[in-house]
Amino acid sequence: MIYSQDGKQVYLTASGGIFVKANGQPVEVDGATTVTINAATKVRMVTPLLECTGDIIDNADTNTHTIAQMRVLYDEHTHGGVQFGSSNTAVPSNSM
Repeated sequence: MIYSQDGKQVYLTASGGIFVKANGQPVEVDGATTVTINAATKVRMVTPLLECTGDIIDNADTNTHTIAQMRVLYDEHTHGGVQFGSSNTAVPSNSM
């Protein structure tokens, strides 16, 4: 265990995990060209706000559109064959 006088800790657990306690201070990874997290089950972030300064791609191995690009497609799509009344609209002109 590495710890500071004000309670910050980096702990390598006996089971192979890594625990970081920031004690109310920011944690930053700086200078990396890529940060990869390989999690077998999930990555969970318990936070009131998640910010990203760039684009987001979900299903990155199979999807080529960012969420911002999909939002533009959604906002600009139109429906053909619209009729007044209880009829449904046709399929959108752009697919996401």
